[in-house]
Amino acid sequence: MGQGRDRRDRARSPGPGASRTPSPASSRASYRGPGRFRHAGAYEVEREWRRYEGTPQRELLRGVRERFLERALRTASEEVRWAAEVGPGPGRFTPLVGQGAERLLLVDLSTPMLRAAAERVEAGSGPSSEGGVDLVQADASRSPLKERSLDRVVALGNLVGFAGPRARSVLEGLARAVAPGGALVLETQAAVTFVPRFLDEAGPPELRRTFVSDPRHELPRLLREGWRPVPPPKPAGREGSGDIRGIGGIGSLGGLGGTGPTFRFMARSEVSHLLSREGLNVVDELVAAPLLGGSPELLDTLLRSGGPGLRALLRWEETVGREREFLEAGGHLLTCAVRD
Repeated sequence: MGQGRDRRDRARSPGPGASRTPSPASSRASYRGPGRFRHAGAYEVEREWRRYEGTPQRELLRGVRERFLERALRTASEEVRWAAEVGPGPGRFTPLVGQGAERLLLVDLSTPMLRAAAERVEAGSGPSSEGGVDLVQADASRSPLKERSLDRVVALGNLVGFAGPRARSVLEGLARAVAPGGALVLETQAAVTFVPRFLDEAGPPELRRTFVSDPRHELPRLLREGWRPVPPPKPAGREGSGDIRGIGGIGSLGGLGGTGPTFRFMARSEVSHLLSREGLNVVDELVAAPLLGGSPELLDTLLRSGGPGLRALLRWEETVGREREFLEAGGHLLTCAVRD
């Protein structure tokens, strides 16, 4: 029991060498702004953890994110002294983020979320658990991260979008924290304007045959099928055309315009422009599951009726998600950018 207490203490406070390695979190880390997870308790922590599991749709979306993150980590500096995850929630991706890093910095509004994420790291065997974890309760819209101090910065989920009118400043703060040779792995969302037409017109048997085939052979035909527009959302709030009340799933904007937090959609071109202005070059980008990520019923039907497994679908989604037409059509955009 004493050993377990020592590990938890190490995760909550700097290790013996911390005085020689200043934290890349500045004194502004004490700022606590508004946020949906600030007052999260055990129920919210567990609910957020289950958000990426339990259904084929959630498993698919989680798999896409994990595989993209694993590839992106190989683009950062060979020596990762400091890695940071902003908005880790209960730590779904945190062990991956800290892989190979000497120290790991976690920034979140919620103390229970931070503790849960640290426990996920402690339970693993990665180098991050041995080097120690620093927990910082802060609002990402008032970035606590020092400029050019981190070899790896990761922000997955809807962190940027839920910042609403402060979304641009959140993204800029994340980008500025990346050290020379370091990498930023970022998730944003652009409003979905078009979806593939063939998903509606083809029946399950034809779709099963499509998804078991090689996407490189079938993709040209599917791109020729064209697109169907998504009905426009209800009028936006005062913040501008990029801000929508509420948020829908991938491939659907239904239900927007109701109650809920202000959400800031960011087009792919806007994200690239902001990163470039901060001195980062985009080296990889992918729309997460643009085909079946927003079609849970169709996905479930395919998998239950002898369709391809999730691994085959991942291959399809990753191929299609990098096509220019799909990148421009909107959805959850995963971006990896590096500072030369």
